[in-house]
Amino acid sequence: MMSQEQIKKKIIEYYRTILCREPDKDGIEYYVKMANNGASLDNIKELFLESSEYSILKSTKFLKHAPSFKTSFSDDEVQKMFDSVDGWYHYFKIGNVETTNTRTTMNYQMWVSQIIPTDLNGMKILDIGANDGFYSFLCESRGAKRILAIDRNQPELTDTYLKGENVCQYDTILKNKRQEERFQVLKKILNSKVDYKVMNVYNLDSINETFDTALFFGVYYHLENPVLAFQKIFPKINDSLFLSGHIIESKDPIMYLNDNKPHGGWFASSECLLQIGEKIGFKKCVLLDTLDMNFDIYSRTTDPDMKDLLNKSKIGLFKFSK
Repeated sequence: MMSQEQIKKKIIEYYRTILCREPDKDGIEYYVKMANNGASLDNIKELFLESSEYSILKSTKFLKHAPSFKTSFSDDEVQKMFDSVDGWYHYFKIGNVETTNTRTTMNYQMWVSQIIPTDLNGMKILDIGANDGFYSFLCESRGAKRILAIDRNQPELTDTYLKGENVCQYDTILKNKRQEERFQVLKKILNSKVDYKVMNVYNLDSINETFDTALFFGVYYHLENPVLAFQKIFPKINDSLFLSGHIIESKDPIMYLNDNKPHGGWFASSECLLQIGEKIGFKKCVLLDTLDMNFDIYSRTTDPDMKDLLNKSKIGLFKFSK
């Protein structure tokens, strides 16, 4: 029987050899708990090979558009500012300094970013659910003249794998640093003009301006009422809405209410999202790309009838045009 240290070393090896990166702390803890609850190392290795991150890694064609963020600060100064806040969600590389223990990778971020035009000269962008702002700052680097990033402050979350059960529960950890502070650190480093507001998507009525395009990445499935969110977004954009999010594999226009708290929300089929877009008033609704996504922590459920369906779900990338 392997020791805890041997299991940990093997998981670190999977990160390095399969995902070609150093592991994050939460990831190691998650897979070690899986092993402790009966998952074999072969099973865990399969999860790495079936992960969305690995599927992106196999094709790096989007990395040629990765931003080269500029700053007047030295590497040491950037490192100190990165270290002044924790819980980085997006991966950033500025100069020779990188954010660490991030929830996403540059590969994934650039897969999502394929939908964003490389030339945004003169455009106005609304970034909904911006978190620490990668896509906002990317749009600025591509020439957008006005960018408003919005998000609601929320606790950082860590997952706890329940012993003996194939479900994932979340312990809420209240940290001193919030995502707004991480955003402001990046804004300072990049000498950015991107505006940030703490607000909910349902309160977009309070904004007295419209935008050419809205970004709605990784948000809809967290919401209690995604249809209302679409209704609030529609009058605020003049051209397009770009959306990414988890989708259920079904030809039917179905939406499932996930009972996993606090991440619980709605998981829809691509056909469901496309029909919502049409119903709201978009003239052209297109699913542009999908990404295999297996065993994702956001799609856990205690409903045995839905586990298999959610474990076979994907990430979809959509464009809704007026």
